[in-house]
Amino acid sequence: MAKFFNQKVKKKKSNFTSIVVICSIVGILLLIFVAVMANAFGKNSHSDAVITLRDDAAVEVNNDTFDKTLFFEEIKNVKEKDIKVDYSKVNFKEVGTYEVKITIYKKKYIAKLQVVDTEAPVLKVKDVDISVGDAYNPKDFVESCKDNSNKECIIEFYDSGVNQNGEKIDYSSFTGKGSYTIQIIASDESGNKTSPVSVILNIGKGSSKPTKCTYGNNEYDVSNHIMAVDVTDNGCALDLNLYQNEEILAPVNELIKSETEKIKKEFSKIKLNVKSIYINSSIGTILNTSGKGVVGYSVKITISIYNNDVNEVIEEYYLNTNGSRNYLVNKYL
Repeated sequence: MAKFFNQKVKKKKSNFTSIVVICSIVGILLLIFVAVMANAFGKNSHSDAVITLRDDAAVEVNNDTFDKTLFFEEIKNVKEKDIKVDYSKVNFKEVGTYEVKITIYKKKYIAKLQVVDTEAPVLKVKDVDISVGDAYNPKDFVESCKDNSNKECIIEFYDSGVNQNGEKIDYSSFTGKGSYTIQIIASDESGNKTSPVSVILNIGKGSSKPTKCTYGNNEYDVSNHIMAVDVTDNGCALDLNLYQNEEILAPVNELIKSETEKIKKEFSKIKLNVKSIYINSSIGTILNTSGKGVVGYSVKITISIYNNDVNEVIEEYYLNTNGSRNYLVNKYL
């Protein structure tokens, strides 16, 4: 009996040990399962995502290629492919403000997208021949004019133009036989304007451009100068002593004013989180190749930011007569 009793006790001890081992394994597996599920749930919740929308974003008219991250002032721990944007209410061909729906990880946001026009039309002009007594209007001098809005250009005489002697041009006096310099500007519905462009009005049969210019012709070194405003008269340069004349500089100052407003409009859509933004302009006088007369002016625009006691140039460019920009520095390209 003693032998049988001892065997029975030994068997019970073995069963108890097995149960403890099994429970321990199950417990460990349960902990691993809970940890895995918690980790998976944490990833799927995207609780670490940081999303702050801008008040609005801007895109140039007729440009439907838009970086969707520009809708956000701050966005972290979000993959770009997970940003879903609904542009169904946006007409990229029409200037205006539109509502955009954005979905990120099943959460919906409403943003504003401004379709803007900040570019001047591209204007090509031509000389015009008419008979004595015939009428003419600004559109007669236009070979083509195209605006990025695809809308019709507004064509006008530039009423602040001056001749080579610094006298204000009176277009109403151009009635007799001869050749006359006409200055044309083009603008669009958003107020973007080209620089004045000179053309020739020939009145009467056999009229022609003057063959002799008091201060030399309009040829200049194009390799060293980028023309913003052309002030030549009938293909002739202006008196060198008039380079600081207020009336001659009027179109230059008007161009700088217009460009400054355009820059402010552009940068109002971008939050750079800096102390200050500075816009500086410099005017250069362009002489003809003989050095005897003024043919126009160059305009260089420099945009810099001041942050953390450091002044950094972010854009620098020359303006062209057609309103386009010839960049020297552009940190947004």
